[in-house]
Amino acid sequence: MKRFILSILMFVLLIGVLSADAFADAEGMSAEESSVVMMYSSAGDVAKPILTADGKTVTQVEKFEEIYLNPLFPHEEGEGQTQVELPAFISGGTLRAAARFASAAINTNESMSYDESIPALRSAFVNRTTSVSVLINCGAGSLPPKEQILEDIVEHTGVPEEGDYLQFHYASFGFSGSIYTIGGDRYYDLMFKLAYYTNAEQENVVASLISDALAQMDLGDASKTDYDRFLQIYEYIDDTVTYDYDTLNDNSYDLKYTAYAAISNGTAVCQGYANLLYRMCLTVGIEARIVSGEVGGTGHAWNIVKVGNAFYVADATWDDSHGNYDYSNCLVSDADCEHPGCMDDRSVSICNSCGLSGESFPCSPYTSGVTFNAHTEPLHEYEIGSDEVICTKCGVSRSISALAVVLDPDFVLPAGLTRIEESAFENCAFHCVEVPNFVENIDGRAFADCELLQSVLFRNETVEIDGDAFAESTGVVFCCPQDSTAKAYALEHQIPYYILPMN
Repeated sequence: MKRFILSILMFVLLIGVLSADAFADAEGMSAEESSVVMMYSSAGDVAKPILTADGKTVTQVEKFEEIYLNPLFPHEEGEGQTQVELPAFISGGTLRAAARFASAAINTNESMSYDESIPALRSAFVNRTTSVSVLINCGAGSLPPKEQILEDIVEHTGVPEEGDYLQFHYASFGFSGSIYTIGGDRYYDLMFKLAYYTNAEQENVVASLISDALAQMDLGDASKTDYDRFLQIYEYIDDTVTYDYDTLNDNSYDLKYTAYAAISNGTAVCQGYANLLYRMCLTVGIEARIVSGEVGGTGHAWNIVKVGNAFYVADATWDDSHGNYDYSNCLVSDADCEHPGCMDDRSVSICNSCGLSGESFPCSPYTSGVTFNAHTEPLHEYEIGSDEVICTKCGVSRSISALAVVLDPDFVLPAGLTRIEESAFENCAFHCVEVPNFVENIDGRAFADCELLQSVLFRNETVEIDGDAFAESTGVVFCCPQDSTAKAYALEHQIPYYILPMN
């Protein structure tokens, strides 16, 4: 009998906490929903204080429900296919009630600190989880603004699939929950609903294809600098991705904004180009960010990347439209790119914190005034030292031992020879030839079609070289004085060269 009376009293107490409407709202709710929603009255009022199972007082301070479109999302509200829907437990503007607290479903031991919650939520974003709940113990101090939670989730971390990549891959999110105190500590109890441009399976495809592409580039070669690796990635994207004009105005097709569309389908708009460049650069250890703004009244996304000691603008989308490797927006300052001063406030802040250079990179295709092809066109001007070569323009250095150039001649022209006549050494088997300072002329096809010839060391600054003297000798590199006719010849015929200090 006593046990029966006690049960009746407990039931009466529970009725005092929950209104009849609250029970009605909870009807039909799944076990999953009831384990994540907050306890509210059906009228939307903040719940009365109650006790947890361990006797702590729970006082609800605030309840909320909010939906955010990605500020970089190009659609107006109601357009597109990837906007999040309100969480299932939001109905009629108020949260559906559930007896979470009274049923002792809340367990403060399962809460995490704010600093612990951000990596957990970020991981959910990376894994394209569409529904996430979290209980955050913020202690006795002030609560961070709700908007700050998302900002911290998509904060740049240097991890390829996080940071700006997340910022530009979620379409919208909504969250609902409450702020309340338990035993003096303040808590966020949140339920997130998220919508993305891509799903987890598609992101796995992106990771696999990027891995394959980078492996084919052989970016681990010790002779390659970050500059070399970046330009190979840049060229790869502009070689393999085409701007998606076909779906540009189709708001039902959002994949065009993704790295997945760029690397898997070979078509994307600017956001897809920027996402792919960002992810590939970070994968090989090159610092990069995605920036955005309006160009001619239209939203646009591009990158800034770090080469040497500073960041530079890199717009693969615009350079892809030029064709013929005319990379006039590659490693330049904002002032030198083709859409200067167009960054939004977020991007300006990023550039200020990163240290965007006010000058274009000294060895960029833009600064050098040449069309660029990573396979043939030299942009550096290396000077040969005792154990390394250093670019006289940008300071990038390489170890001589890592260079694909022979500096030890296996043939030196005899003393007194002033002219190398036509076809004199055509089809020769030399690897390295030294041209002494007494040689004044090199005639047509003198070193033509020399498949094994790797380097020619010029000692004379004024030697006259016929236009086809080195025709079909595709693997040759010139080592020549700074202000020499040999250097001018190399530039004209797109032959790699190194500056050879005068003895």
